[in-house]
Order: sequence, then C-alpha cells, then structure tokens
Amino acid sequence: MGRNPCRDSGLESRTTTFVGILTENPILAKEMRSRLRSRKQTRANRIATVICVGVVVALLYYGALVSLFDTQSPFRGRDLYGISVVGLQLTLLVLITPSLAAGSITQEREQQTWNALLLSRLTAAEIVGGKYFASLLPLFCLLALFVPIDLIAAFTGEIGLTRFLLSHLLLIATALFYTAISLYFSWVSRRTFVATTASLSTILTLVVGTPVLLGLWQMSMMNRRSDPQDFVPLWLNPYFAMSDLLSTGSLHPAVVGTNLLVSFGGTALLLFRATRRLSKGPKELEQ
Repeated sequence: MGRNPCRDSGLESRTTTFVGILTENPILAKEMRSRLRSRKQTRANRIATVICVGVVVALLYYGALVSLFDTQSPFRGRDLYGISVVGLQLTLLVLITPSLAAGSITQEREQQTWNALLLSRLTAAEIVGGKYFASLLPLFCLLALFVPIDLIAAFTGEIGLTRFLLSHLLLIATALFYTAISLYFSWVSRRTFVATTASLSTILTLVVGTPVLLGLWQMSMMNRRSDPQDFVPLWLNPYFAMSDLLSTGSLHPAVVGTNLLVSFGGTALLLFRATRRLSKGPKELEQ
C-alpha cells in the first residue's frame, strides 16, 4: 500500500505551517477540550480544584513577598529566586511532564482510535504537533504563574538580566525536550504505563544518573578532588546547568550552551522522527 490518499488529495487546504498547527489544528483543539473537560470530575470538583490551586498560589506569593520585604539584604531575593526556579519550577517540570505527554498516543491506541486518526485527512505534522503542543500548554501556564514573583525576586536579589533570561530559557528548553521525550515513548509504546515508565526513567537518568556517574568518575580518579565542571555528561543535567547559571561566580557559557543545544536539538530530532514516520501512512497502522 502507498501513502494515505486522504492526505495527498486536494480536498483539504488547511495549512501545516507552524502557525497553522497552533491555530487551525483540530487535534490541538480536541486535546485541550478533553483536558479542560474531564469526564471524571463534576463541576463541584473542578471548582474545588481551582480554589485549592488559587489558595496555594496565593500563600506562595504571600510568603515570598513577606520574606522579600522583611529585610534589606539582597541575598534574600537571590535565595527566593533560586528556590522558585530550581526547587519548584524545574522539579515540577521533571515530575509532571511524563504524566501529561506519555499517554498522548498510547491512549489513542488503547481506545482503538489511532487507526482512524491516521486514515483521516490530518497530516503527520498536525497529529504530532497537536499532541505535542497540547501537552506543552499546561506546562507553560504553570511557568507563567511564577513569572511575577520571579521578576520581583530577581530585582531585589540583584539577578542580572542575562541570568534571568537564560534561566527562563533553560526552563523552556527543559519543558520542550522532556515533553518530546515523553511523546516519543508514547509513539513507540503500546500501553500508557510502559510509555510513562520509559519516559520517567529517561528523564530521571538525566537528572539523577549524571551525578551518580560523576561520583564514579571521581572515584576512578583515586579520590582526587576534581571539578564537576570538567565532567561533560553533567552538563546535560538541568539542575546542574541552572545552579551553575545562578551561582555568584562567573558564568560558564559551555555548560549552559551545551544544555540548551542538546535540549533544542533533541526536541527537533524526536519530533522530526515521529513526523517523518507517521507521514508514511499505512505502515503505521496497527495490525
């Protein structure tokens, strides 16, 4: 069999550009509606969830503002900025991303709607892009909640503009890369549990495995005191790159640059592979 004739026909003129994937993509609209309208939650439960989230965010802002304006020391603002960016936002990205993206395609397979989606007039870019951006938008909304307090903490803590922009670029790059990893495993797996486990294991390997490798490397150096900056695999760890960026010492462009390059490059490679494979049409159909 050849390519999907529905995709190659001229019956549909919907654009598959980047803007079109965001604005004219029925997959993205469907995914966002299903995420916002959970069948397992009543209206009372949704209202209670919104109230709880609002209370937590309000308490977070209240505690942060009290700690900031209770003293004249600029280091209080620097400490708060580090806690917000590294301790909260980065950790939430690591823990939440697999649960948002790892089931994007496996759930279609489990519900036996994947073949129908492949045989539709939707292009491969629309399918992959819709699933991908639907998983990203909640993460970006989460990061947006912290932007005001980050600005205040950066100002009072004398965080430079360069470090502020780079730290948030690292957060965005981490969200893009880890979402692409989770979506990729959702594509190659048949069950949501397998995809979630595989994506979480891969992410934790980058986060936890690299410090373990550093310890083994230092032991192989006969306990000689070695600088972690010299251990290149550690540069892939977003916590290490973020901590190095926010340290009071001089900035190491190689660490941050390598992390950003791998994140953006890995994201593009994983999405390209999934899109290229899906564009082959019937070869992707479930047997």
